[in-house]
Amino acid sequence: MIRKKKPVEGKVISKSEDKVWKDWYEKLTPKDHDNMLAKLGLDKEDREEFLDELKIESKPKTKGK
Repeated sequence: MIRKKKPVEGKVISKSEDKVWKDWYEKLTPKDHDNMLAKLGLDKEDREEFLDELKIESKPKTKGK
């Protein structure tokens, strides 16, 4: 009987194309990012809402005492 390995939780499998995409994505300027969202069909209001939510999520969380 062949046993399958149990998946390791939290382990991220990265591929070479993922690294290339991430490098490209990190070099995007905010204007380039906005243009890409427009190409995906988001209107100006949707893009502004998306960027606002992105800013909220990226704020560092502080621990309460």
